[in-house]
Amino acid sequence: KAWHNVVATFDGAAMRLYVDGAPLGKLNAAGDIPVTGDPLGIGTKPGRSPAVDHFFGQISEVRLYNVALLPEHVKAQATQ
Repeated sequence: KAWHNVVATFDGAAMRLYVDGAPLGKLNAAGDIPVTGDPLGIGTKPGRSPAVDHFFGQISEVRLYNVALLPEHVKAQATQ
């Protein structure tokens, strides 16, 4: 079993995915993240039962930020 640092950022114009501090991909998607009263799901799609659509693994730590991290911040966190 291997531990990996996975980071997704969204800056209002694009979503970027990083694994262990290295960029893996980018998806252009403009817009805002809506604020709702719905609960936040980690490891499952919103509105789906974990028994139906679930991440099979262990999540040891989750961090949420109110800004998109810059690539250098993502890389620095991956080495902590």
